[in-house]
Amino acid sequence: MDIIKNDLLDLRELLFALDQSKGLNAHLCTDLNCRIPSSDARPLASAIYTIIYQLQKITGSELSIDLDEHLDRYQITLTAYTQNVESPQLNDAVLSVLNSYGATVEWTVRQGQYVKIELRFPKTIS
Repeated sequence: MDIIKNDLLDLRELLFALDQSKGLNAHLCTDLNCRIPSSDARPLASAIYTIIYQLQKITGSELSIDLDEHLDRYQITLTAYTQNVESPQLNDAVLSVLNSYGATVEWTVRQGQYVKIELRFPKTIS
């Protein structure tokens, strides 16, 4: 598995590596060739795992993790189906790491149904 090649971090391989090393209770659906400029995957892997851990705390079921390529961005969508009315909060350190990779974060909370977090990375290469 090549997570980083030619200073490009492969988001698909990063998600698969997280799944393999952490044994995620998640369904992965990923597009190919979603790469962002970076020579270090560790901070991003840690930030994404922190989000996954927070979501797993509020659901008793499998998470849905999708990686999609859009015209102008790559998007990782993490969805936890839950009856819980509380939404997890991300600490500033996680948000800072995501920001350092150019990512923006959007939350959607449907009380008593699901929590969805979208991580959007600008597409700087084709």
